Amino acid sequence: MKVRVYYRITGIVWSHEFEGCVYYKDDKDRDWYKLRNQLPEGRTIIVVDSETKRIMTFWKGDPTRVGLHVPKICKMVDVYQIECDMDDKTFFDSIWKFEDDSFIELPRELTPADVEYKKKDILSEYTSIIGVYQDMVDFDWASDKDIEYLHKLKLYRMSVYDVDPEKPIWPEPPVK
Repeated sequence: MKVRVYYRITGIVWSHEFEGCVYYKDDKDRDWYKLRNQLPEGRTIIVVDSETKRIMTFWKGDPTRVGLHVPKICKMVDVYQIECDMDDKTFFDSIWKFEDDSFIELPRELTPADVEYKKKDILSEYTSIIGVYQDMVDFDWASDKDIEYLHKLKLYRMSVYDVDPEKPIWPEPPVK
């Protein structure tokens, strides 16, 4: 995944509270809000836990809307304004670290509910595909390869249906 870093604001920590507002400073004793307000629009901003390097926020939009989770979730964060080819769906489908100017995908433990959602998504996708191939068979438009592939699709769909949410072992999707 290509990443180009434009701005780094590192070592951001809680500074003080005044009239109900929380203030932060970076490792050079600069005010976070002033730094944030100088970031140009149009680039992705990520907020990274300085200790674990885990990405806490992935933001595409107005930089003045970026909030921090210090000290509630972590002690210190680093903020990067970057250009990357990652889309929101890819980011939110996984857990990520940002280290040495690179994204690192972390293994994610799926809960039984996560497994059920994933199963429903796969079953829905493959039911649609099977429907098209079944129509081809019903109207005598299917080749022998299409019929063989339809059989593989149905076996795959049944195997996904049988995945145990407590101990998921995912079958390999069929290849045409």
